[in-house]
Parts: sequence; structure tokens; C-alpha cells
Amino acid sequence: DFRKQGCTSVILDLRRNPGGNGHAFDKLLSLFLSKPTVDYCRGQRIRATRSAMKYYDFITEEMLGSTVEMPDKEVVRTFETDPKLYVPGMDCYVLVGRDTGSIAASFVNILQYNHAALLVGKPLRHNALKYGEEDKGSAILPTLLAESAVSMVEIDEYTRRDDGYVMPDIPIPAVAAEYADGRDAVLEKLLTLIKEKI
Repeated sequence: DFRKQGCTSVILDLRRNPGGNGHAFDKLLSLFLSKPTVDYCRGQRIRATRSAMKYYDFITEEMLGSTVEMPDKEVVRTFETDPKLYVPGMDCYVLVGRDTGSIAASFVNILQYNHAALLVGKPLRHNALKYGEEDKGSAILPTLLAESAVSMVEIDEYTRRDDGYVMPDIPIPAVAAEYADGRDAVLEKLLTLIKEKI
């Protein structure tokens, strides 16, 4: 539909997106990636605990308390795309921030790593890509202060940087004063940059 309307640029806003269910991850990325197989991660590690034993049968009593490599059968290192879904000829920009996390962080990281989009905004948190199976916690007190979950799996995704940080290609800091009148200053600056390019 965008192509029919003559659009040459698309902006995705993944700020304030903490992630969610990745059931359509490969199909969504197929819109932006022309390669049939995409590298996702080098490997994964898990903290061996009794809780983790409920999810993974390879964990033994001897492993408890240590962090161990996940066996290959448990790790998705690559995934396939659907070539029929790919939309060529579009410049893609993705708005990101410190609250872009979990599967949303993986999504933007894969786009950036494969040169399919430019990330715009603020850097993601240093551990944005290091998520995985959750061990559900319980309320400490009957208040809103509760430990809801603890990640058991550390994922080593392919990224542009060795330290795993996801940095924007076009850094645009959010300045509080520029939001005082209800405007989205980061989006407005990006639109200006796109129009200047055209």
C-alpha cells in the first residue's frame, strides 16, 4: 500500500515498546530483509537453578549454581524469511529509546545489523538484548513493589558492536523543554532530516 501511494520512506516507532510475543517475528522481518536466512545469535547461556530444571532437561544437579552454555538443540541461531513478503525500495527509519526492550530490541537490532533500517533516537539500555526465559517471582509485600520475573537465559545476539550495546545510527536526544507543548521533537527532527534528503 505504501508503494502504491508513492511512499519512499517509512518510520516505525518502537519507543516505549517493552516487547511481547515473537510469534510473527520472522514474517515481520521478511518485509524488510531480502536475504533468505538471517543470523540471529551466536549462542545462549543459562543460569542453572532448580527453577530452570523445570524448563530444560539437560540441567543436572552438578550444574546448579553455575552459568552454562545452552546445547545446540535449544538455541535458534538463524531463522528463515519469506521472500514473497519483502518490500524493496523503501528507506526504513526506526525510532528507539531506552525503553525499547525484549523482542522489540531484537527486532531493531536485526534490522540495524543487516543494514535494513536506520535507528533514530536514544541508545537502548545496555542489557536490552540480554533477555530470555523468565522465572516468575512473587510479591514481596502486598504493594506495587514486587519482583515480577527474573531472566534465566542470556542471549548473545549478533550486533554491530562487540559490547552488545544498540546505538542509534542517527542520535537525537529527547529534550524535555521541546515536549512541553505536546510536540514529538525527535519525530519532528527526523522528518526534517528525511525531507532534506529528498
